[in-house]
Amino acid sequence: MKKKKVVFYEGTFIDFKGLEREYTMAAISCPIFENEEAADDEVKQLRLGIGVRHEGDEYMRGIGMVEAEKKAMEAPFAIIRVTQPGIINEESVNAILKQEAEFFEVNPGKYLKGYNKDWEDYKENLRMKEVYDSLPKEAKEVHEYLLTADEDIVDDLLDCIEYTAGQLNKNVI
Repeated sequence: MKKKKVVFYEGTFIDFKGLEREYTMAAISCPIFENEEAADDEVKQLRLGIGVRHEGDEYMRGIGMVEAEKKAMEAPFAIIRVTQPGIINEESVNAILKQEAEFFEVNPGKYLKGYNKDWEDYKENLRMKEVYDSLPKEAKEVHEYLLTADEDIVDDLLDCIEYTAGQLNKNVI
């Protein structure tokens, strides 16, 4: 590969659990690869990638940099191409990284695959915990029993509940 220059931007964001997590963005300025489709007049590209510390992992600067650079090369979240040399320079790269970092910090789901689904799952878990916590003691005992009961017993109870509910709807009971 011809001349390639990598610039990194490091920061932190607050995830949906309220935890502070580190991230590293990489911007790679490089020629357009021969195997890539590009307009005839495009001469250079800027590839952007991001590496984020996973919850529970220890932050290691070098790992973040390697991950961000790898993502920029293999699975960039953005590719900017230019037709004139000199447009992709230190000042423009730093401005783009700053802009993307600011947006990422408030919209990580736009950059991280699975983040929004994990957030929805987390909110549902919190909601279900609140529901469970609000149940009377007897309902919690039934819940705990059903979690440990044999499948056949649970199926029989479900049949009974469905039957009884049907009878109530018919005003038989």
